[in-house]
Amino acid sequence: MPPIRDVMPAFELFQPASVSDALGMLNRHGADAWVMAGGMDTFDWLKDRIKQPKVVVDLGMVNELRGIKDAGAGLEIGAMTTLTTIATTRWSRSASRSWPKPR
Repeated sequence: MPPIRDVMPAFELFQPASVSDALGMLNRHGADAWVMAGGMDTFDWLKDRIKQPKVVVDLGMVNELRGIKDAGAGLEIGAMTTLTTIATTRWSRSASRSWPKPR
C-alpha cells in the first residue's frame, strides 16, 4: 500500500501588501517561490508534492490587484478581482452588453 501524504511539506509564507513588495520577494527567491493568487488547487499541488516550493507568496493582501476600472474602450479587471465582484459590478454588467457574442 502506498504511503498516504496528507501533510504539506514545510514552506515559508509571505503575504505582501503591494505589487512592489511582491515583486521584490519573487526577485529575491526566484525559482524557489510559488505565487498563490487565490486558487485553492495550489493546496492540492502542495499536498501531493507536485509543487515543492521553499517560499509561497500569497497575493491575497495586494489590493492594487483588485477591482474594475474604466479603461477607455473597455474595462480593466485586476488579477485578484473575484468573480462575484465582476458579476455584481454595474460597470461590468452594462459594458458586457456591447461585447461581441460568442459563436
